[in-house]
Amino acid sequence: MGLSNVWNSHPKNYGPDAVFLVVNRDNLLGGKRKQRGLTRVWVYWLKTILRGKMSSDRQWMYKRFMNGILIQEFLNGLETFINFACSQSRWMDGDKIKCLCNNRKCQNMSFRDVNTVRYHVAKYGFVPNYFVWIYQGESTMAVDSDQNEGSESYVCSEGPSNTYHRMVNEAAGADFNMDDMDEPPNPEAQKFYDMLKAADNELWPGCKTHSQLSLVARLMSMKSENHMSEKLFDQVTKLMKEIVPDNNLVTDNFYSTKKLLRGMGLPVEKIDCCFNGCMLYWGADSDLISCKFCDHPRFKKPPRVAEKRQKTKVAYKKMYYFPLIPRLQRLYASNATTHDMRWHSEHEVEQGVMRHPSDSLAWKHFNQIHPDFAAESRNVRLGLCTDGFQPFGQSGQQYSWPVIVTPYNLPPWLCMKEQYMFMSILVPGPKNPKDKLDVFLQPLIAELNHLWDVGVNTYDISKKQNFMMRAALMWTVSDFPAYSMLSGWSTAGRLACPYCMDKSDAFTLKFSGKQSWFDNHRKFLPANHPFRRNRNAFRKNKTVTTVPLVVRSGDDILTEIQSLGLKKVTEMDATRTNGPICRTCGWRKHSIFWDLPYWRSNLIRHNLDVMHIEKNVFDNVFNIVLNVDGKTKDTFKSRQELNDYCRRPELKRNEATGKYPKACYTLDKKARQTLCEWVKILKFPDGYVSNMGRCVDMKKLKLFGMKSHDCHVFMQRLIPIAFREILPLNVWKVLTELSLFFKELTATTIKTDDMVRLENDIPLILCKLERIFPPSFFDSMEHLPVHLAYEARIAGPVQYRWMYPFERYLQIRPPPIVPPPYTSDPSPSSTPHSTPSDAVPPFTEPSTSSSIVGSSAGSAKLVIEIVDGSFFPSHKCSAIITKSFKKMVDSKAFSWKKVSKSTKKTYFDDFQNQCSWAPRFNGQIKSLWESKAAERYSDFVHKLKIVRDRPDFIPEDEWLEWLQYWEEPEVKKKSEIASKNRWTEVAGPGTGMSRHTGGSKSTIEHARELTRELGRDPNFYEIFRKMHVKKADGQFVDNKSKMIADLVEERVTAASQPVEGSMDLQPIDYDPIYLETIGGQKKQRVYDIGSKGVAFCSSSRASSSSVTAAVDEAVEQRVMETNERIAVMETEMKEKDQQITLLKDEMQQMKEVNNEMKEMKNAMQQQMTNMPSQLAALMQHMGHRVPTEHPPVGQPTTDPPANDEDDDLGLDD
Repeated sequence: MGLSNVWNSHPKNYGPDAVFLVVNRDNLLGGKRKQRGLTRVWVYWLKTILRGKMSSDRQWMYKRFMNGILIQEFLNGLETFINFACSQSRWMDGDKIKCLCNNRKCQNMSFRDVNTVRYHVAKYGFVPNYFVWIYQGESTMAVDSDQNEGSESYVCSEGPSNTYHRMVNEAAGADFNMDDMDEPPNPEAQKFYDMLKAADNELWPGCKTHSQLSLVARLMSMKSENHMSEKLFDQVTKLMKEIVPDNNLVTDNFYSTKKLLRGMGLPVEKIDCCFNGCMLYWGADSDLISCKFCDHPRFKKPPRVAEKRQKTKVAYKKMYYFPLIPRLQRLYASNATTHDMRWHSEHEVEQGVMRHPSDSLAWKHFNQIHPDFAAESRNVRLGLCTDGFQPFGQSGQQYSWPVIVTPYNLPPWLCMKEQYMFMSILVPGPKNPKDKLDVFLQPLIAELNHLWDVGVNTYDISKKQNFMMRAALMWTVSDFPAYSMLSGWSTAGRLACPYCMDKSDAFTLKFSGKQSWFDNHRKFLPANHPFRRNRNAFRKNKTVTTVPLVVRSGDDILTEIQSLGLKKVTEMDATRTNGPICRTCGWRKHSIFWDLPYWRSNLIRHNLDVMHIEKNVFDNVFNIVLNVDGKTKDTFKSRQELNDYCRRPELKRNEATGKYPKACYTLDKKARQTLCEWVKILKFPDGYVSNMGRCVDMKKLKLFGMKSHDCHVFMQRLIPIAFREILPLNVWKVLTELSLFFKELTATTIKTDDMVRLENDIPLILCKLERIFPPSFFDSMEHLPVHLAYEARIAGPVQYRWMYPFERYLQIRPPPIVPPPYTSDPSPSSTPHSTPSDAVPPFTEPSTSSSIVGSSAGSAKLVIEIVDGSFFPSHKCSAIITKSFKKMVDSKAFSWKKVSKSTKKTYFDDFQNQCSWAPRFNGQIKSLWESKAAERYSDFVHKLKIVRDRPDFIPEDEWLEWLQYWEEPEVKKKSEIASKNRWTEVAGPGTGMSRHTGGSKSTIEHARELTRELGRDPNFYEIFRKMHVKKADGQFVDNKSKMIADLVEERVTAASQPVEGSMDLQPIDYDPIYLETIGGQKKQRVYDIGSKGVAFCSSSRASSSSVTAAVDEAVEQRVMETNERIAVMETEMKEKDQQITLLKDEMQQMKEVNNEMKEMKNAMQQQMTNMPSQLAALMQHMGHRVPTEHPPVGQPTTDPPANDEDDDLGLDD
């Protein structure tokens, strides 16, 4: 189009400011663009002029009132906006549009109906400086000429804005691309560059080794790695400033260093959350002071001493959110990464080969469904991972759930690397959030929605231009339990498989009581496969004609969830609504990920973790083959139920011996010994795998302590070699096929045809395993491999979708941890190693009043106190005492009384080294330790007796003495009496054993937790309910506790009735009612509230006279019950004595028969020995030659031919 045509086609829409550029078009953009730099300057100026023109045409947006009345021009313009927004259906939510009023709850963040938007804009006005309606579909960007025809980055409107941008393109020519023009960084990016440049100066004139930036970065790294306190940091920087020359830029304290780095660092948001994890005080709920779900207060109640001077309120619990947008923007702010972020769209793709997720069908399908997103190659594809983390190992008390996000745009040599994993959320512990994880994901989902709907203005340093960066979440990666937390589908029980769902054929085993996926894979075979018609090799008399469930689309799943009426956990009454629904299906909640508008279109939303599945399959195979005691699936119960489901007559019980025969898939002792010796001397290349020789136990002939990667290597590389000569051919062959399946599945480069072949092969492999192993072998982990090849075919190589990189990230660089004490002073300076307010936070809020002294787990001491006559925290003290027993045990110390004084002193010294206490407790600690140690030692010995497995700290000769002691009749008798007492139904027949939900914590500790939750001292009934009601379903743990609760409620209802003539309910004192219900105090304790009753008895909180009658009645009842139990026990003992006498007689008879058999055997052997010599003498007597080799005994001989004296003695045929 010529210049005159351009100008004439839109004469009224162009202002005089653009005349100069239009007239000089040939000078600026003509020829071969030799003056390219000048061209960019003028086009950028033209763009600025056009935007200014647009803003001048919409000045009516900010002229609402005249003399307090809405002017007509504003109302007309508002209707123009409404008509335009309603015409952009892709930017609407049904019939709702985004409200652009200046109310803080809207501001283009919320969808409203048209009338509400009209009212809001008239009341609050438009958002400031919002001349381009980009959130309603209008765009200032041109169509990307590099993309396919018909695809645009945004939906373009027909308003004035589009006219100005069309003028730029038409005036510049057909081959002009705005993206090629240089632009200065946006204000946020420019601010970062300015700060980086200012900090990257010489420390002093002439210093070439360090800049100010490198020095402070090195100092902060040293502080983090060596746990340097702020005071020490200040002293070091002060000393350095004194040493270096004058006019230096060395910071002189920690505050100035932190201030310098704050602008260049990445932000972190601290968000208060409910103590029980019900909600976040965020967004519209940021002003609440108590939980809207459980009514728990938001802030801690300050101590009376600090109540007046404390100005800042301290929340019970807080989470930490690391915004994703600035981290993604940094990837385009550096030349080191900006080119790599476009690799996914620029690399060469080989047909049918997948090396990266961008080669996968899921990625290409997403591009087809969302062409506007795919048009910009710099838009980011993300993956999300979460996993529980214990920084101090299995023994650590702190526990948290980090949520990590990583970009998939990067090439294979950078993707999934540590530096590109962004910790986005740190969920506070110490408990697993379970289904409430969605509560903590709200800020991240809101940011992802913003990145999808709007995007963020980002500067690309490689192209020297700003662009609107958008982002999309492709899928999540997690282990199988976390799969349930993210997806909302339960991964436990018979419906555990998220692909088979309710079409699973899993069943509950008769004796084992576990879920089995045995015979669940024939339906994946071709319709004419003979295995489908086999009635003997699988489940008895069963053929399979069904087909597997077709993989369901996201739309179908979302429709089902909505039809069931499931709610998100962030909605009110979600627990009450979802509870009954969960019992009828596998869904547990409406996942928060469905809030992402594109989530339903993803082919793969949640990945099965190959790492954990492979490890579990290997563990099950290895344990059953080596017959590892306590871990093998081939147990006594498994053999009992085996022939109820299968025809395996060779594995039936031998009725004569009462034992089960050895299975073909288990190794004998000699083969196990050979295998363990081979693994012990096995050598690998350096760095290939850990030292497996350390995992071999030659005494028990098993492997232990193998990490996931060790199992990975053994599964894929060693199983075909290790089992080749020691297992039957049919067993070795199918295990080798399973090994090769995982080897091909986890290849770095995979082919679509290979994945289709594996998808067809794995059902056959699993069916072959079903023909060999028992049904108890097949849990959900043995079933899930049938779906792994499908996921690899859809989503690409598993290296980008398994847990190895994330587990390694958490192990190498765990989040910094600062364990502050739970003290009355909430200020950050209350600990010597406190974290600065903008630094990375501690993992979790301590949940008890104990504190850890020291900066590392290895040197920490537990601070204990004496509360109500016992240790606090009692469960931690008990753990320390029990650990000291495992270091040294006296010979023949079968009870605490038999432990020597020197050993007891050693135990107490060890306790003293690990604990500290206030001096005022010195007089009571030793006596309390003595009683607690006696209790723990008794439990310790009891566990040894039950397990009967020699521990490492007891020598073999001493262990034999322990075993002999436990076999003594008196000890056995005492043990039987104690066992019956433990199983006594104290509340009457049918009530079962007394149980509680307190765990290892004492009741005093639970009472203190209640005190913090309620803000007052709890009564006995509240303590009783906390200790006897399950949190999962709100049910009582046993019939006895339910009966007590019902009686208490009845008496409370009766006592609270208003007196005659009054309508007010009477105040209730729960303690006397509870005591009256349970029968008062007994043996200086109050039953059913544990150690809390000691405090009651010592302080006499209730009068004993009110319950004397109940106590006497209860004592008489217990005496009668005891007498009845004694009579029953005497009868049982007499019957057992008679049985023992009969058994002894039978054993004596068997011994006599055995002796007779031995005598007969000896006589026969003697005859057999003498027979050759007698036969030789007889033959010699008869004149025959004696042969040199005698024929076998019992074979008849024949006379030799008369004329052939040289023939040997022949044998009859």
